[in-house]
Parts: sequence; C-alpha cells; structure tokens
Amino acid sequence: MDSALRRIVVPFHALTSGAAELTWGQREIWTAMVQQRSWLPISFVEPLEPFTTIESVVAGLRDRMQRFDSMRTRLAVGADGEPRQVVAAEGETVLEVFEAAGRDPSAVAAEIRDGFSERGHDHAEDWPVATALVLQRGVPVLLVSVYCHLALDALARTVRGEGMRPVELAEWERGEEARRLSAASMAYWEKQLRAIPARRFAPSSDARTPRYWEAVFRSRALYLALQVVAPGAAGASAPLLAVFAVALNRVTGAGPVVLQLVVGNRFHTHLADVFAPVNQTGLWVLDVEGETLDGALVRSKRRGMSVYKHAYYDPRARAELIARVARERGEELDLGCFFNDRRMDRTTGDAPSAADVKGALATTTFTWRRRTDRPTERLFVNAEDAAGVIELSAWTDTRYLAPADLEAVLREMEAVAVDAAVAR
Repeated sequence: MDSALRRIVVPFHALTSGAAELTWGQREIWTAMVQQRSWLPISFVEPLEPFTTIESVVAGLRDRMQRFDSMRTRLAVGADGEPRQVVAAEGETVLEVFEAAGRDPSAVAAEIRDGFSERGHDHAEDWPVATALVLQRGVPVLLVSVYCHLALDALARTVRGEGMRPVELAEWERGEEARRLSAASMAYWEKQLRAIPARRFAPSSDARTPRYWEAVFRSRALYLALQVVAPGAAGASAPLLAVFAVALNRVTGAGPVVLQLVVGNRFHTHLADVFAPVNQTGLWVLDVEGETLDGALVRSKRRGMSVYKHAYYDPRARAELIARVARERGEELDLGCFFNDRRMDRTTGDAPSAADVKGALATTTFTWRRRTDRPTERLFVNAEDAAGVIELSAWTDTRYLAPADLEAVLREMEAVAVDAAVAR
C-alpha cells in the first residue's frame, strides 16, 4: 500500500459515553478473536456518488463517530483478564486520502483495505475503524472502511442505530428477562450436545503446512439451481444449508451433520436497531444420511426455527455447558464446523430452465486464496453477496479436512443442487 497523499484529522464530540462489561454478542466475537489471534476485521469498499467532496466525506465520518457509541469504544482489560467496553465522548480520528492517478481505483482500494487489515489493531488505544478515501485525479470515487468486529456485524450497517446503546444492552443482559432467554437456549443446546456424535471429522490424510487453507468457489449454476428447487425461498438460508448438509455428508460420511450456524438475532425486538454485533451461533443438527435434497430441504426448514430461537445467550454459560457435558460424556465435543450466510441481497427472478442451469456450469470457478498458520475453525464456510452467483469462501484446518476434500464438498454442493434442478 502506497503512502497516503494526505491524513485529515477529524475531531468529534458526542453526547454519550460510559463503560460496561461486554454484551453477549461482543463477548462471542472477543472469544473468537482470542482463539484466532485476530481482530477479525470487516471491510467495505463503497463507490461514492458523483460530485462527492472530500469535505462531505469528512463530515460523514465525523457524524458516524458521534452517532454510534461502538465507533468510540475501546477496551480496558482488568487484572482478571476480563475486557470491558469503554465509550469515549470525544476524540480525533483520521481520514487517509490516496490518489489512484492512472491506476484502477478498485485495485488501489483493495490494497488499502488489505493494508489496514494486516497492520493490526490495539483494542485499548485505537478507534474501531480505519477509513480511507480514494481519489481519481483529485475526484473522490471510493471510500474504504475497515472495522474491528467488536464494533459491528454486517447487518448493523443497515440499521439506524436508535435502539439500545451497547452499554445499555450489557446492563439489560444482566437482568431477569435476558437470563430466561439464555437458560432456554442452554436447555436446547444441552439436549443436542448429549445426542450428537462427539466427532465431526476423521484425521486428515493430507495435513499441510501452512495448516489452514482458504478456498473461494463461485457458482452461477448453484445460484440458478436453488431458484428451481426452492422457488420463492432460494435466497433464504434453509435451502443452501440443506445443500451443504447433503454435500458434506456425501464427501465425509459425517452424520448427522452438526454445525454452528451464525444467527443475526435482530428478530429479537430489543436487538433490531442496535448498532453493535449481535450475531451468535445456533447449534444446527440435521440427519441427511441417504436423504434426497427435497427431504433435506423439508428437514432444514423445520430445524431452522429452533436453531434461530436458541441462538441468544450468555457465551460464558455456553462454555460452561460444553465443558460440563464433555466431562460427563468423557470425551471432547468437536463443534468446529461453522456456516455463515452473509448474503443480504436475496432477490431472485423467474425460475430458470434446466438448460440455463446446466449451461452455467461452464462459468464456475474454484481458487485457493490464503494459507496461514494462524488458527481458525476446522471448517468455516461463508456465503457471500455476489452479482448473479453464489460465492462461498471456506477455511479448512487441513489436519481434519484435506484441501481436496474441501474442494469436493464445495463442488458437491453445486452438483446436488444442479442434479435436483435438472430432474424437476
């Protein structure tokens, strides 16, 4: 990443401040950060409207810092190792300005995004967002924002942020109503934990160095096939989860399929307009052994309601529950399979023809992207927004799922959906 052309200091003054323990959503993210030794940056590159000025971008950044407490939140870690959120009333942030000149502005923005993500984050000193403006011959064209995941989840950017402040939510979660919700979720989790097999994956026969590999799979055929097999619901999570479960079972033999499904939780009224991370995971169990995709779809829809209902809880209670059940069973419980459907644009058109679906197979791409020894989960699949395709980015721990097996799972997802669509 080239040096910034300018660094504009942006002072801000807000009406709110305070300190509290972490919310449940923040604590879930913090635990993942500690385990993965990462600040889990979330990045956005946004095109700017014509006639946008540098001054208006500065004003927008100042407004964001002043409106949302999570933008002014840093952490203080006590002697017990427990982090607390500390919200400042005022301070200064920085807008870095870059000139693309004759280069592609998108390429410049990608370099800035990657540079921000890789330079790390000091939770006690840094504000939870790094921001840059890309100019094309002096004209603002792209805004790059890289957030610490403790500040927000992807859906937080779609809310007005007029709900409870994070410090208020943390206090609410100490109350009786929240404790009842958490207890109900733990009862659901305990029932599942006592019934599932302890292991998800056999040891891999092809462990690699670096240990963790990321793949990216882009398929228009999968995108179209879901519109055929799940008309009216193709963009919902249940059909894609059913396809994933069938594919994983066929490739690995794992059954029932057990995964942690990332749940947005904003259907809870008091979380709907909170500008902060409220995502937590629900425990999703589906037996698809010998099942057709149609059967898996029915089961996936039925299972989803219970999973979503029981994905809001105190993460400390869940950690204690998992440890207790593991002790009582006398074996470690492997819960390291995750699925995160991050798609927000879920519109679909008329159902395509079988010829359209089969013809799209020629455009499918599979690539390996990053490889690292920094820990991640044994399998973590993200479904991403992309124009006219489904994009799956997936991390595998090669000690448990070999690279070839991960590729096979992703390709089998496409095959399962396409075969079912063509057979209609």
